[in-house]
Amino acid sequence: MTTGVDRNKLQIFGKTPDKNTLSRHDGVQEYPTITTLSESPLTPNVLWVGTDDGNVQVTRDGGKTWKNVASKVPGVPKATYVSRVVASKTGDGVALLSFDGHRGDDNNVYVFATNDYGESWKAIRNGIPDSAGSVHVVREHPRNTNLLFAGTEFGLWVSWDRGANWTALKNNFPTVPVDDIEIQARENDLVLATHGRSIWVFDDLTPIEKMDSSVAASPLTFFPLRPAITWHLGNRRWSGGQKAFTAKNPPYGALLSYYLKEAVPAEAPKKDKEEKDRKDAVEEKPTTNAKGEAAEKKEGKAKITVLDKDGKVVREMDGPGAAGVNRTNWDLRSNAPAEPTPEQLEAIAAGFGFGPRGPFVEPGEYTIKIKAGDKEASQKVTIEEDTRIVISAADRSARREILDQLYPMAKSTDKDRKTIEGIQTALKTAREQWKKDAGKPNTTKIPDDIVKAADELQKKVDAVAEKFIRERQGLGNAGPPFEWKPDPLPNQVQNLLDALDEFVAAPSGQQREKLAELTPLVNDASAQVKKIADEELPALNKKMNDASIPHIVPAPTQPRGGRGGEIESEQ
Repeated sequence: MTTGVDRNKLQIFGKTPDKNTLSRHDGVQEYPTITTLSESPLTPNVLWVGTDDGNVQVTRDGGKTWKNVASKVPGVPKATYVSRVVASKTGDGVALLSFDGHRGDDNNVYVFATNDYGESWKAIRNGIPDSAGSVHVVREHPRNTNLLFAGTEFGLWVSWDRGANWTALKNNFPTVPVDDIEIQARENDLVLATHGRSIWVFDDLTPIEKMDSSVAASPLTFFPLRPAITWHLGNRRWSGGQKAFTAKNPPYGALLSYYLKEAVPAEAPKKDKEEKDRKDAVEEKPTTNAKGEAAEKKEGKAKITVLDKDGKVVREMDGPGAAGVNRTNWDLRSNAPAEPTPEQLEAIAAGFGFGPRGPFVEPGEYTIKIKAGDKEASQKVTIEEDTRIVISAADRSARREILDQLYPMAKSTDKDRKTIEGIQTALKTAREQWKKDAGKPNTTKIPDDIVKAADELQKKVDAVAEKFIRERQGLGNAGPPFEWKPDPLPNQVQNLLDALDEFVAAPSGQQREKLAELTPLVNDASAQVKKIADEELPALNKKMNDASIPHIVPAPTQPRGGRGGEIESEQ
């Protein structure tokens, strides 16, 4: 396979080594030797071999006879290291070839292709500059054979036209030597072995695989989705200390990739738009910010909707709307039944938990629609169960039945919490203001019957609010409350929903009992909130209106203070 040259007779720095020469074989234990081997994916009889002393060998009879075609490659100095030879799927005699001449102080870019078993070679380096350095590896995509990748001393390059033109593939990839490239065919992932930056993985090459002139010309292209698996992962890294050393996993769930020819226009507030139109009518100048710099043009958001097989919406979310290829992920969950509470927002910011989340959807086929401006596109995606999960159809149905009861219950308790908290806050604020204004000149005296009615309503509201809201403790209260009280109903419902969602099995007897316990409690508390909001508060407001006193307007939900129990403010 090799030239068979005796390395001990080759000169080092102009001198033939002898017994006194030190470190004669350091760095290269064997020379000459085979450096790259490739079997044709079309026929096992065609094999290609490259060597570190410049030979390029090919056999068409399974290795019985070989032919050295290195001399057929134009412009490459003799004995240049063959870094890669790759047999192609496009034909029996088709192959890709690269050389790395840096060992001989030759940093030129050498990439070639043949379609006649190496009898002739064509250079395919257009677009890869000399500054890219030596070529270490070249690869062909397993499905789109026009898509090639090349790893050089200073980065990664991609060609969509089988090497006729190359473009640097940057994204967030650093400028490092790319020593090897592997394309994981099943997942369609691009795996890069670098020198100095470990292993890099580009998850799901579909946008690059499918990119062509028609995609670039279209206003919106939603690329096909690969199946997504509902992995159930346990986070155990907290006990690992500093020993934990892992890279990030791909974004959880279904990866959504789409191309926008133009960015989605930002949705400017109406007042801002009217002001801009007025200014533009007076003078045509760039909009500037307070610092006098040209204001950045920010894009809007793409709207993403997930529908089940019956066309029912299960999830709505926003996606990036920048020009070019965008990527986001659907975490395989339904819409969250509630907004995070202030306490949960604090926990999320500190890295603990996720706040309320919708349950995982069932395995099956779903439709995902993306709307960018007035353009819309859709794709199907198949959701598969964690391969480790074994559950019967009956148990899965029983589990889903309880989830379907808890999900609307979580929504209703969150809505009732906001309603009663808004009434409680507004009523308390009004009563405190009345006390402050009592006896002051030029203030309206609140009739005693209205004060009494407000006091009585406050007691009812506080009693109901206690079922939905947990009062926060100030600093220093490290232990539990001295008086035990059940968790607020929204918390109890969400906790049961989370417990069922995190473990794929039939509901336990205890979980069924908890649901049976919660159902009447939630229904009764919801009826009390409804009565206060629809009857008792309007009755009080009527009295106040009749007395020409500003009535009570439920306040929007506000954070209930910092850890010390006082309202926090930005400094």
